[in-house]
Amino acid sequence: MMTKKGALDKYVRSTDEELVFAEETVMAQVALAVADLLADTNTTQRELAERVAVTEARISQILGADSNLTLRTMARIGRALGRRLVIEFLAPPMRHEGAAPWPRQLRAVPPPWEHANDEPEEAAEAEYAA
Repeated sequence: MMTKKGALDKYVRSTDEELVFAEETVMAQVALAVADLLADTNTTQRELAERVAVTEARISQILGADSNLTLRTMARIGRALGRRLVIEFLAPPMRHEGAAPWPRQLRAVPPPWEHANDEPEEAAEAEYAA
C-alpha cells in the first residue's frame, strides 16, 4: 500500500532542480510585475523600451520570462514608470512533509463560488450529451 508521502516522493525535486525552479520563479515574478506595471501605468512596450533605452525585443523577452534581468535594468524600468524597486527575501513555503491531512468532511462551498455565473450542472451535462 502506498502512503500519501510515498506517492509524493517521486515529485520531490533535487537540490539542483530546486535552484532552477527558484530562478525560473523569480524570472516569472519579474515578468508579471512588469506586465502589471505596464497595465497600471497605461504604458506600451514600445514606450517602455524608449524610456529604458532598450529594444522592444528586450522588453518582450522580459515579459516572456525569458530574461535574467540585472538589478540596474529592473531599477531603470521602475524609474521609467515612476516606481521604486523593492526586493524582499521571504521564507520558503512549507514542503509536503509538513502538510496537514485532508479533512474527513468537506466544508460548505466558499462564498465567492456561491453566486458564480456558471451554468447549472444539468445544463452543462445536457450540452455535453448532445
